[in-house]
Amino acid sequence: MGEKFFWKNRRRPHRGGAALRSAAVAAALALATGCTADPPATNRPAAAAAPAHPSATPTLEKRVLARHDSLMFLTDRLYGLRQRLIARRAALPPAAPLAARLDSATRATLLADDAMMDWMHTYRRPAATTPPDSAVAYYHRQLRLLAEVDRLTHRALDSAAVLLGPAPSPTAR
Repeated sequence: MGEKFFWKNRRRPHRGGAALRSAAVAAALALATGCTADPPATNRPAAAAAPAHPSATPTLEKRVLARHDSLMFLTDRLYGLRQRLIARRAALPPAAPLAARLDSATRATLLADDAMMDWMHTYRRPAATTPPDSAVAYYHRQLRLLAEVDRLTHRALDSAAVLLGPAPSPTAR
């Protein structure tokens, strides 16, 4: 099974419509990365086509984990903006022209959050017995998937920032 089955269609009881969002994330990810169950040789990165250097796997693993860490740093911001979007939406009448844009930006934050959570739940470090070429190919796929999570996260952050303006400054204690 390839990346097109990356996001599982599972239910999350604390969020309504998570199964639909997960399916949308999976479709967006598959389209954006061009992933298939067995990608043609033209979709494979050059590093995966050549025999792997023994030190390539740890280096790639560090890149994947660093990319994950940089995205996790943004999740607090994403959560805070989502709360501000929800609060602003609640203060508006239902038919307000801005309401649809606030709802769309809120959905974008949920989609980005779901993409990150799904990646974290499906990422598995290759076993030590995995051939180096396979491990290198796996890490390249993970980097492509994280690039899509990054794109979704930054799109959500940007759309929320446009609607909400600059973030409030932290108060001094």
